[in-house]
Amino acid sequence: MNTERKTSFSRWLEILQQESWQLELLISGFAIFLLAEAYGPIQHLGFRIDLLASGSGYYGVLFVPYSVLLGAWYVLIINLIMHVLLRGLWISTIGLRYISGDIEFDKLRFARRFHNFLTSRIKSFDLYIQRLERLCSIVFGFTFLILFILISLGLFTMGIFAFIWIMEGISLAYGGLWFIIVLPLLILYLVFGLIYGLDFISLGWIKKRKRFSKFYYPIYRFMSFVTLSNIYRPIYYNLIDHVYGRKVVLFLIPYLLLFSVFASLRM
Repeated sequence: MNTERKTSFSRWLEILQQESWQLELLISGFAIFLLAEAYGPIQHLGFRIDLLASGSGYYGVLFVPYSVLLGAWYVLIINLIMHVLLRGLWISTIGLRYISGDIEFDKLRFARRFHNFLTSRIKSFDLYIQRLERLCSIVFGFTFLILFILISLGLFTMGIFAFIWIMEGISLAYGGLWFIIVLPLLILYLVFGLIYGLDFISLGWIKKRKRFSKFYYPIYRFMSFVTLSNIYRPIYYNLIDHVYGRKVVLFLIPYLLLFSVFASLRM
């Protein structure tokens, strides 16, 4: 009975997978419209935070969630527009294939050098459509993976501010002794975050080292709790289990750095 349920569920997933492009376009179009309308309120929110921070330094912590919000806006608007353009290209290729079928390079009568080059790069039109479809799906999933990574970075940064507030409160109430005790905890928290981040961008290199696994496991569980990474963890591991997905994840590093710099300049 369980086997039949799994089989039927797998078939349902395969059917849904084939028709998912319609949902992707619907979500992307609706989200782009909402994001375009939200740009003004987001900028106004940044202005209000500036006013609060100028009155009291404690309100400076509000720049952390605001930076996450602004970065998420840029990531979503750019990635979803790119996704809609790629999906439009994919739909156009399907319509073109219905009219003309596959590419017949022999009928084009190119010189041998160009013929060999093009046939080596363009195996078939069907393969091109397949690659384009895979790229569209990965861009869509990649967008929301980045979104949740930004949220994780914001949560980790909020943890740093929490330690700083605790140290300031303890030092005022009990003197420097408790400050000395809490400071190593903050340093340990930063080290844990650095180790966790290195494991993430190295595609699980630390988890593959058997000698470090028993030491890294509690760090991994703690940082997973702090950053709520269990929400997007299946997407991450589904990407890195094949070559194409690993390249996409490695692209996260310059991608996030670029958006961080751009968002900071716009703030």
